[in-house]
Amino acid sequence: MPVERIQLDQATVAFEERPAGAERAPGVLVIHEVTGLNDYVQEVVHNVADRGFLALAVDLYEGKTANGMQDGAPLREKVTENVFRTKMGGGVRHLKSHPSCNGHLGVMGFCMGGGFALWAACLFPDDIEACSMFYGRIGDLSMLQNLRHPVIGNFGAEDTGITTWVGQEFWPEIAKLNKTTLEPKVYPGAPHGFARHTDSKTYRPEAAKDAFERTFRLFDSTLRV
Repeated sequence: MPVERIQLDQATVAFEERPAGAERAPGVLVIHEVTGLNDYVQEVVHNVADRGFLALAVDLYEGKTANGMQDGAPLREKVTENVFRTKMGGGVRHLKSHPSCNGHLGVMGFCMGGGFALWAACLFPDDIEACSMFYGRIGDLSMLQNLRHPVIGNFGAEDTGITTWVGQEFWPEIAKLNKTTLEPKVYPGAPHGFARHTDSKTYRPEAAKDAFERTFRLFDSTLRV
């Protein structure tokens, strides 16, 4: 089925695609990069649905998009915790009540959305049962105490700011909290944005393929119950 634009509330839209077939499927929230809910994110939604999941990408920027990090930063700053909780909560409720959803939800995100995916897993631990983050991070590590379900991280070795955070802050905090559900992977030679095929400078096809396959294996094993 094609990607469909839906209205979650008066201020929030989302893009949704249902998988083929009559059986109910797990839901997957897709969180966009700092550039917003653009054509690339809609393509990811399509690919997630093609793998048999009910896919939903919530627009956190209320229709705005950006060309890059500099343009996207002011839009990112407007996504406060209250805004994020409200909009993502709307997405969670939409999927949980969807007649095509089996009630089990995962989340995945890229760049800013990678950190936001982890954030969502911490904010909605009763609803989100699996998380895949692509080259993202969070600032408030105390939220990790709320994690209850598996998380995989897909990071580029050349993305040194993120990989340093993973090694020096994220992983030690996970160990301190005695969480055993984190599985990070660092891809040699891969920069930030290695999964985005629309950017020939950063795209690394082998790393991207592996990271997506890891993501779908996680969702298959945890959400199809």
